[in-house]
Amino acid sequence: MSNKPIIYLLGYQSNHTHTYPQSRFFEVFNFLGFETRWVDKSEIQPSNGRRIFVCWDQPNAKYLVDNNIYTSGDVILQKVTALVPSYGNPPNLNWGDTKESATKFLKNLNWPAYQMITDLLGQGINIYGFGCNTFYKDFPHKNKLVTDLLSQDRLFYHPWGPCLYDKAEIDAAKPIINDFDYDIGYVGSIWGVTGRGNVDTIGKFLNPLVQGKSCAIGGLGTPLGPVNDNSHKNILKKSKLCPIVNALVWNMEGGVQDRFWTVFASGRFGVVDNEGVYEFFDKDEVVCATEPEEYIELSQYYLDHPEKQLPFIENILSRIQKEYNWYNTWSKILNSLK
Repeated sequence: MSNKPIIYLLGYQSNHTHTYPQSRFFEVFNFLGFETRWVDKSEIQPSNGRRIFVCWDQPNAKYLVDNNIYTSGDVILQKVTALVPSYGNPPNLNWGDTKESATKFLKNLNWPAYQMITDLLGQGINIYGFGCNTFYKDFPHKNKLVTDLLSQDRLFYHPWGPCLYDKAEIDAAKPIINDFDYDIGYVGSIWGVTGRGNVDTIGKFLNPLVQGKSCAIGGLGTPLGPVNDNSHKNILKKSKLCPIVNALVWNMEGGVQDRFWTVFASGRFGVVDNEGVYEFFDKDEVVCATEPEEYIELSQYYLDHPEKQLPFIENILSRIQKEYNWYNTWSKILNSLK
């Protein structure tokens, strides 16, 4: 875009899982040369030239339009996820605790973020969706919405991360295959109940793997509790294996979360439980297992043979450095806006 607009990055300044990507977005936008204001909805200033609003929920795009904050000439980038609490999703939906029930949940979902963008486009609002690359063809309503948005170039699907590292750190990263302090390192929230959250998959994929091993497990709901960025980096870099485990419903949607990108940007390795990774890599370029028994077996093999991790680390890290990072992603998005 010529005559760079001001970017308003909205909400989640602290104490929320969305704070982590928001923080990296803020740094990336400034790195790319945009004046960026990370503010609450009450702090948005009146239009003085073109603005780009980057939002998810609280506020979402509809709030900006309904409250006459959006004006002609502005652009809205609305994050797309399965659930948007303020636009049609009750806060305590059950996502399913089996592959079959989770798939049924996704097939019956109304996909409110995508619907919001479609509705606002129909009103003439200059809006785009952005978010983690996910499956959509197996979910009829999502397929219709996504196909339509893609046909209009109004949806940016992309790799989600890594959030933990800046560009200099990504460029300087190298594979690590020795000098470990722990057998297993994992950083991420463990939360929820059966059918909502990730406690199901943690219990089946991670907990059996860590038994009897030297571990550093950090994040909300873990033995270490929340850790800062430096501790997060140290845990990953000092662990012989960094498991990549996600909530079941997220695996059925095929979204590769930040954990995957962050582990390999750390120069480390983990088996991933999500076949969405094949959207970015061939099957011989990554180690993926979707059943607990196979996941644990493969993880134990690579824990016992860290030298076998090296080809995967080298290839995935190289792709992150060259392509799959926020600096590349956001440069493409921001230069594609109309």
